Amino acid sequence: MSAKKFVAFLRDGAAMATVEFALVSTVLILLTLGAYEVSNAISAKRHLNEAVYSVAQIISETPNPPGSLTYEDVQMAADSAMIVFPEALAASARKGASWSTEVGITISHVVMTAANAPCAANCQYVGAVAWTWGAHKRPCATPMTSAGSNAAPLTSTTVPDDSLSPGALTLVEASYAYQPTVFSGLFNSIAMKSVAALKPRNVPPSSYIKYVAVPGDTGATTICSGY
Repeated sequence: MSAKKFVAFLRDGAAMATVEFALVSTVLILLTLGAYEVSNAISAKRHLNEAVYSVAQIISETPNPPGSLTYEDVQMAADSAMIVFPEALAASARKGASWSTEVGITISHVVMTAANAPCAANCQYVGAVAWTWGAHKRPCATPMTSAGSNAAPLTSTTVPDDSLSPGALTLVEASYAYQPTVFSGLFNSIAMKSVAALKPRNVPPSSYIKYVAVPGDTGATTICSGY
């Protein structure tokens, strides 16, 4: 092989290596960015779950006096969710809006009664909404029944299957539209939902948490007839 042909061969090899590197590096960069985006989405969903559980826990513990709360208690519980949900705060800050424009939170208190009273054993229960607050209020006059399983998505008239038992239930539902950061121009937002259901802790098993309208009440809570 002549010196000229050898030099040309080396040049061709270098060019091919450059092309291969460009192709491989592009794929690696896309994979890295994709992994980053997936990690952000998983983190947002985890924080949404934590926020919903936090609200349910605050409501279910009830303030003083035990067994009742006001609009200030409900609003404080909802606001506290943002402490563990930095993604929503960041998204709302970018838009110069309230966090409530990013996260739709609904808080409802459901009272359970035996469907075929009187019943002593193996009773079937149905729920009735005592009061409801938030983005998607639950209907007052419609019985709350089982969703079929704890994994089944809830509708406005269903509750988790294992929550149909004597007493009452604090039900907190939230929705959040996660907006991709890296691929924001390529993909639409991802709809995320989370639910937490807890029994009240500081009221008798046969009672429930009452909502009390006080001066200054914003009227954002619907109190159902009879409660």
